[in-house]
Amino acid sequence: MLCENKEFAKSHLGVEIANILFDILADIEAADNIFDLMVGFPQEIVFAEARCYSINISNHKKIILSNNDIKNNKINNFDWADIKRVKILKI
Repeated sequence: MLCENKEFAKSHLGVEIANILFDILADIEAADNIFDLMVGFPQEIVFAEARCYSINISNHKKIILSNNDIKNNKINNFDWADIKRVKILKI
């Protein structure tokens, strides 16, 4: 719901963080792959025993993304450059 409704996000995260979140979501949508993102210091991490990417929204908030590309959905055995779809696991 946070990623779908800006007013809901503002009420739960605050106006500044919600605006940054929606800017980053627009960047994710426009990117060809994770390496096109130039905001939030993207870095690969392990989350829930899977390879994921973390993107900073603020000093205390992050977006955790996982591979959601059906063609390249081999658990932990994929090249991020080939991934065209991601799933937001956590904010």
